[in-house]
Amino acid sequence: MIIVMQPGAPEQAVEQAAGQLTAAGFAVHRSSGATQTVLGAVGRVREGDVERLRELAFVADVVRVSRATAAAPFPAPVLGEVLVVGCGLMGGSLVRALADRRAAARLVVVDRAEPPPAALSLVDGALLAGSAEAERAIERADLVVLAMPTFAIADALPSVLDRVRADAAVTDLGSVKSTIVARAAGHPRAARFVGGHPMAGREQGGFEASTPTLFEGARWFLVPGADADAHASVERLVRAAGAEPVALDAARHDAAVARVSHLPQLVASALVALAADAGALDAAGPGFRDLTRVAGGPEAVWRDIFAANHAEIADAVRTLARALDGVADDLAAGSAVASLDLLARARAARAGR
Repeated sequence: MIIVMQPGAPEQAVEQAAGQLTAAGFAVHRSSGATQTVLGAVGRVREGDVERLRELAFVADVVRVSRATAAAPFPAPVLGEVLVVGCGLMGGSLVRALADRRAAARLVVVDRAEPPPAALSLVDGALLAGSAEAERAIERADLVVLAMPTFAIADALPSVLDRVRADAAVTDLGSVKSTIVARAAGHPRAARFVGGHPMAGREQGGFEASTPTLFEGARWFLVPGADADAHASVERLVRAAGAEPVALDAARHDAAVARVSHLPQLVASALVALAADAGALDAAGPGFRDLTRVAGGPEAVWRDIFAANHAEIADAVRTLARALDGVADDLAAGSAVASLDLLARARAARAGR
């Protein structure tokens, strides 16, 4: 792997990244320039290694080069004509990945922004279509990828299914699956839709933050139930982006991400707000920065997520609140038993991954 640190990253952050690599069994090689440091890691990459490194403070990017998809284009396209609708962080990263690897026979992009991001026109291998051309692009595509906010995907899905060819496939990158899958239910072409959600992201949003390596090594959840050929087409897309497809039904997906993605966003934001209210932010060290890296995510994305998955998120918040209430009561009584028990349970859970 190659770990690119942000320009001006403090020595402590570089050492933390190198230490985590060493602890995971990698041989680490360091190269530092005037403003930026790059770490090379040689060893066996395990599930979750790339994601954990990307979560560290001051890490700009992590590139896994042990896979053929990360090192070179495909010798021939593995996909037909792919249409990506929406070019924020997720859609933009998918476009960059497919374009870099020459994975699609034809790659077409439609973005709602007028004008679209200027950098999008610089992606070699991607054809930018205007919103007026979107309907024709949908009708031509072998695979349509909806990469907008959750409710925008849900609103667009029926009309997209109306227009796609009978043998085409449709998928999405939405963070909440039940709301989106429900919009496809009952449609004559519902079996051509494969709900999808890549477990990858960054604290910044927008096409400018996109990277062709965003999905490298990530799990990409796919909702079962589509026609076998449609599912196979989406699986090829997932693998072409460098990710691993994982089957998971919509309800279980939404319950899981409420606890490992949506609740952490609220907790990180609450911690920053609490520290700010107490005037304690100046005392924060790298551990606090790592813990709160995702705090204050873009409202345009999170508004839909909170609304669409409100029941599961509320349940997760209440469960956490009850656990912390128990810890608070124990601490107030002068005991650290509940606190230490919580730490021990967390260590055991992480060790068992």
